[in-house]
Amino acid sequence: MPATTRPSRVREVVAIVLVVFGMIGAALALLGGASSALSAAPGSTTAGFLVVFAIAALAMLAGLVLGLVGLIRGPHRILAAVAVVIAAIPLLLSVTFLLG
Repeated sequence: MPATTRPSRVREVVAIVLVVFGMIGAALALLGGASSALSAAPGSTTAGFLVVFAIAALAMLAGLVLGLVGLIRGPHRILAAVAVVIAAIPLLLSVTFLLG
């Protein structure tokens, strides 16, 4: 009899890792960029923080897409749902902040 293989959880775990690291990177870039922008030191620039924030945002978006793909096609829907919920937290916080 052929051995049955278990479906891999790699896609869902990668989605969660991307979302978590993206959130951490975005938070650090936002805080560091705001601190740098508000400092009176000559030559302080926020360009590096903008690049880090953009990379972190792309990581969160990639994690969200992988989570949605895992939610639709994957055998591990709970892990994919966790990735989607974690990725939705910054979106929900920004919408509630904008709406006041």
